[in-house]
Amino acid sequence: MKKKPDISTFLSNGAAAAAENADTSTPRETAVPLPDGEKITKTIRMTKSLERRLKEEAHHRTMAKGRRVTESDLIEEALLKYLNK
Repeated sequence: MKKKPDISTFLSNGAAAAAENADTSTPRETAVPLPDGEKITKTIRMTKSLERRLKEEAHHRTMAKGRRVTESDLIEEALLKYLNK
């Protein structure tokens, strides 16, 4: 059975290289505000019954308006209504 390779040289050179390449500029802000209207992806969990109702509402509004209304549109509308109270 072979013994494990000695990686101490690799580790010490890697640490030196990381120190050389370290960014010494001022730290960046952690939260970058998004321009208004730019979309991001957010994954959520919900009950099956709520998912079915959301799908049905999107379908009914699509048929009534004659243009596509997505589930994301409905969620965004509901969140804005709730958060702007």
